[in-house]
Amino acid sequence: MKAGAHPTHGLAPKGKKAKVKSDKPEKYQPRVDMWGAISYNKPLAFDVKTSEDRKKEGVKGYRKRHLKSFLRKKIAPKISSMHTNVILNMDRGFHCKSGELLTELKAGGAENVEDVWIFPPNAGKLCNPLDNNLWHSMKERVRKKSPNGEKELAKKAKKEFMNISSKDLHSYFKNCALTYGTDPYKDLEDME
Repeated sequence: MKAGAHPTHGLAPKGKKAKVKSDKPEKYQPRVDMWGAISYNKPLAFDVKTSEDRKKEGVKGYRKRHLKSFLRKKIAPKISSMHTNVILNMDRGFHCKSGELLTELKAGGAENVEDVWIFPPNAGKLCNPLDNNLWHSMKERVRKKSPNGEKELAKKAKKEFMNISSKDLHSYFKNCALTYGTDPYKDLEDME
């Protein structure tokens, strides 16, 4: 998500200075990398990297090691506190094998993970609840709050993500055809 897309000029009555929220020109827009995990009823965890964080680590974005750390330190404790068996679903980012991710979750204490399903290429838009509307609607809510700078954007993005309602999550899951009773072939029928 771009962090600095704010106007640097505004309108004001004659003799008064215009109020603007940003003093940076729009040419440079710092990027904030986000990573999130949800269950059917609530958001589980959210992680964010600002350009400052990436510069400290000497990387340009998320790497496989960041994903593994996210799973072990943030997701595994949340999953282990659930009183049910869990199947983790994720897109093909970072070209991980399900065994690698299962190992990270077990190392973090999540013994109740049955399996890890990695979506095949181009399947995320159809069956990933995060890709349907969740990210788009969350980003729109963050933009409405007009964060000024990367750090403020990161804080507001985390707050918005973690405050996603269970009602919204249920609708995202319903659209992606991963829940009981939905027809996974409904899109194919339209093509005939």
